[in-house]
Amino acid sequence: MKNKRIIISIIVVVFLVAGFVLYSGDLNDNGKQYSSKEKLCTHFAQSYLRTVQKTDNARSSENISSPVNQRWEMAIDIETDFYNLCMLNLDEQSLKTYKSTVLEKYQR
Repeated sequence: MKNKRIIISIIVVVFLVAGFVLYSGDLNDNGKQYSSKEKLCTHFAQSYLRTVQKTDNARSSENISSPVNQRWEMAIDIETDFYNLCMLNLDEQSLKTYKSTVLEKYQR
C-alpha cells in the first residue's frame, strides 16, 4: 500500500514537471510566444470574438435585424481587420497600402 502511494506520487510529480516544462517552453518573460505570425494573429482574432460574445452580448441569431446579431456582424468585421493588420509585413509600403474593411463599410 505504501509503495503504491509512492509510485502514484512520483507519477503525478513527473506529469506536473513535464507539463510545466512543455508549457513554459512557449513562454518568455513577456508572455506566450507563437511558432508563426499566422498562429498569433489567429489566436488574437479568435480571442477577440470570444471576449466580445461575453462582454458585448454579441452573437449570431436567426433574426438578422436584431441588435445582438448586428453587434456580432460588427465584431466579425473588426476581427477580420485585426487579423489582416496583424498579418501585415512590417514595412511602410504595407501600411500605406492597407485598406480597413471596417472603415470602408461603416463610414459610408
